[in-house]
Amino acid sequence: RAGANQVLAIVRDITERKQAEAALRLTRTSVEQSRDAYFWFDGEARFIDVTQTTCTVLGYSREELLQMRVFDVDPVFPVAGWEDLKAQVKAAGSMLFESQHRTKQGQLFPVEVTVSYVQVGDQDVYFSIARDITERKQTEAALRLTRTSVEQSRDAYFWFDGEARFIDVTQTTCTVLGYSREELLQMRVFDVDPVFPVAGWEDLKAQVKAAGSMLFESQHRTKQGQLFPVEVTVSYVQVGDQDVYFSIARDITER
Repeated sequence: RAGANQVLAIVRDITERKQAEAALRLTRTSVEQSRDAYFWFDGEARFIDVTQTTCTVLGYSREELLQMRVFDVDPVFPVAGWEDLKAQVKAAGSMLFESQHRTKQGQLFPVEVTVSYVQVGDQDVYFSIARDITERKQTEAALRLTRTSVEQSRDAYFWFDGEARFIDVTQTTCTVLGYSREELLQMRVFDVDPVFPVAGWEDLKAQVKAAGSMLFESQHRTKQGQLFPVEVTVSYVQVGDQDVYFSIARDITER
């Protein structure tokens, strides 16, 4: 009506925007709750964002890290080769490798790093997830130590499955029996132990499984057909969903 005040209202449906914002908040919250360290850095390797976990793990404040570059926390990261590495990540989309990170206190620890490339507007951004693999490295070192010790033993070590097929042997086992590793991995326990009960294997297997391990005397036969007495310990372990039997055979000829 002429002379009356009027209000023009424009209403825009922002459902999609709200959903997008909710998804972004969910993503950020999930990232912040992760035990891994998350970094975002630019083409000059300058940090442009980090998570609180990253600050906690490295011992820096967020403000400190945003004044730093990747090279300041990763002494293995190639300063001189950064341009080449950047090009590789850009071409591949992402890369996975192991490195080391250094805390503010100077402590080094091993990490598994995934670096991905994304373009945000007209800016190249590199997104990195670093996982502390100290425990894994310690486990790997312990496993190597165990394997080395086993390989140096004078006893023969065998691993076999529920069908008595060999799945691993040591070099000592090969030397004692006169077979190559490849040959033994095509064989079964019955092929080297004529006393081992082929017919009664299922019963023996059940006994070992129930008891955890068994100790008994038997005989082993070399590739050349020579028999010699052995004291055998057979233990049962479950590796993933596979039943594995671990055997140590000691030559008791002298005894």
